[in-house]
Amino acid sequence: MTTLSLQPDTYYHIYNRAVGKEKGFVEEKNYFFFLRKLKQYITPIADVYAYCLLPNHYHLFVKIKTQQAIELYKLQLSEHNKVLGNFETIESFIVKQFSNMNNSYTKSFNKTYDRKGKLFLQSFKRKEVDSDEYFTKLIHYIHSNPVHHQLTKFIKDWKHSSYNTFLSTNTTLLKREEVLNFFGGKEKFIIFHETTQINIHE
Repeated sequence: MTTLSLQPDTYYHIYNRAVGKEKGFVEEKNYFFFLRKLKQYITPIADVYAYCLLPNHYHLFVKIKTQQAIELYKLQLSEHNKVLGNFETIESFIVKQFSNMNNSYTKSFNKTYDRKGKLFLQSFKRKEVDSDEYFTKLIHYIHSNPVHHQLTKFIKDWKHSSYNTFLSTNTTLLKREEVLNFFGGKEKFIIFHETTQINIHE
């Protein structure tokens, strides 16, 4: 068995699901709380390009920041937390940030709903995004996931994905302009989502 690794300055599709038949999100406030945890643990070490949260799983499209940026953040953390291992590799630190996000969300979820144990699978999955074609396909796939799972009829109707944020002018942590420019602008972004059929096997 190979150890999960995430490399600096690399694009990834990150996804995970709840254990068994559990639901990781059972009401509106859960989705917003998860995004707060995403901001807390992930945005310091990765840029977020797209996301979608569904009742029993989630998808993230991120680009891990440069090694220099992560080393600086790791140093800042170690100054406040002497327990943080100074000899921990950058790769293992990146993975731990995703695990910490899941664990922190689970701890609060369990306290709220009086449950115990793991909520998400211990080892999240990841695929490297290594081509321009995969870049556009993945963003569409993530946004169309609620339609695929028959949770909604249209991509724009699912409130817990990044799709509508790309169409707004509200402040966001997403790499909105970069993504829209990649598609050739907002109109082409919309057309691509409305006319393309994508199937990416997990």
